[in-house]
Amino acid sequence: MEKSLPLQNKWVVNTRAEHQAQPLNEKLIAAGAHVIRFPLLNIEAPENLVKVEQQLASLADYDLAIFISTNAVEQTFNKIDPSVFKNIKLACVGKKTGLALKQFGLDIDFCPERFFNSEALLALDEFQQFIPGKKIALIKGEGGRDLLEKSLQKWGGEVSSIAVYRRTCPQHNLDLLKTHQQHQELDIIILTSGFSVDNFFTLADENSESAVTKNSWMNSLTVLLGSDRLKKHIPDNFKGKVIFAEDPNDDTLLKELTIDN
Repeated sequence: MEKSLPLQNKWVVNTRAEHQAQPLNEKLIAAGAHVIRFPLLNIEAPENLVKVEQQLASLADYDLAIFISTNAVEQTFNKIDPSVFKNIKLACVGKKTGLALKQFGLDIDFCPERFFNSEALLALDEFQQFIPGKKIALIKGEGGRDLLEKSLQKWGGEVSSIAVYRRTCPQHNLDLLKTHQQHQELDIIILTSGFSVDNFFTLADENSESAVTKNSWMNSLTVLLGSDRLKKHIPDNFKGKVIFAEDPNDDTLLKELTIDN
């Protein structure tokens, strides 16, 4: 008898940005899942593009550049040539970001082996030892956490944040997901960033502080978060099931999904 696939007949919502969703979609489909594509963020040009271009033009003066995401890599090299970084130390917060840099012919000096986030990068001894007295470019999106910047400054680094992109939400409501849930075609929703989690619960009801209470259908949902730190973005009155992956890497998410939750 043919063995069933681990996600056979499961309906899984992938909320990654449209241009980055396909690798995870393919892994989910290969595991037997029905994939619902529902991006909760778009990547767009920064508000002040002239300022960003000026900042990028002076990168040769820096000792270290830290890339926060694959989006940061892609948006940077839409604007400047990778050769600018040949004589600069490079750091990133995760394997996917490191692979994106390598595709541009660049070597990474500091990258965590696991737990792909800012905390993991900050925990590297050699990274900590390098920071004092160095001029550092933090290449990221607008907004987001300030943990890295504050930690680097505390350790004696001179930090400049370069916001090479901004995030926007492409969705206007959760009607598609609600329809799937009503037809018993919604098993789990993957949320991999604080921005996506916030957008999801905001869309539940734009004009109500009690969005989750008013939308009781949501309390039957299961959400998979890309890390346990995202739990703080979940409203206290959400009664659905919340599970966590160690990090938002596609393979880590898939591994968590195939555990009997």
